Amino acid sequence: MAANGINAESRNSWAALSRALVIAALAVGVLSSPALPQSGDGYRRKMEEARKEQEARKQAERDRQSAGKKQGEAQTPAGVRKQETVRKQEAARKQEEPAKATRRAEAVWEEEAQRQAEAQRRAEVAKKAREEGNPAAQLSQKSADSAQAKPAAPPPADRAAKALTGVIAKYLGTPYLYGGTTAGGFDCSGFVGAVFRDAYNETLPRTSKDMWGIGKKVDIAAARPGDLVFFKSGGLFGGTINHVGIYMGNDLFVHSSTSKGVDYDYLSNSYYKKRFAGVRRVR
Repeated sequence: MAANGINAESRNSWAALSRALVIAALAVGVLSSPALPQSGDGYRRKMEEARKEQEARKQAERDRQSAGKKQGEAQTPAGVRKQETVRKQEAARKQEEPAKATRRAEAVWEEEAQRQAEAQRRAEVAKKAREEGNPAAQLSQKSADSAQAKPAAPPPADRAAKALTGVIAKYLGTPYLYGGTTAGGFDCSGFVGAVFRDAYNETLPRTSKDMWGIGKKVDIAAARPGDLVFFKSGGLFGGTINHVGIYMGNDLFVHSSTSKGVDYDYLSNSYYKKRFAGVRRVR
């Protein structure tokens, strides 16, 4: 009996040891092997993520190689010539912009001069017909008087008009500079003051607010080239005058803006339209 008990106990011990070894072996296998997905969907998701990551690495490598290739091309004689051509084209475009603006202004002057000449011609015809006693000419005279009621810009041949456009053309493209009063940089009132000084030998107040206090107010419909146009900031009581430009006719004005420096703009532009304060004639 005692021998049987010892054998049974030995068998139990071996069985327990065997189970422990199996469990240990399984544990080592699980820890050393990669984690397996819990389901088919999880497996596909991990494969898709791995594929995307690999594709991203390939794309990054392609981009790096492409950048290196472009840099190498830019350093070749052909690449250098291409860059130089682009720089010259950009410089030519910037030089052409002031010339285009000047041509626009000259076209405005020419249109105003033609309108004035036509009004004068009609007035002379009506006057001659009236002197000859032609009743039908009375209506022509009224029409001519109405056409002359709106002040017109002086014709291009006028010395003052030429002086104005000439000075403005000289300053077109000058950068904006707060407090600036020279060709090295202008703020809005500094530009207007320089134009009037050079074109008319006249000295204006230094700030747009002070300029607003001189001359006489005119309606925008009666404005003519050389008049000053004023703009205001926002505010509960209409804001204060903080910008000035020179009217050039047909909705066009020239000024020194913070974004573009000395350039032409239109009063009908939504930004300036809602800030427009009025027109003053100072000469």
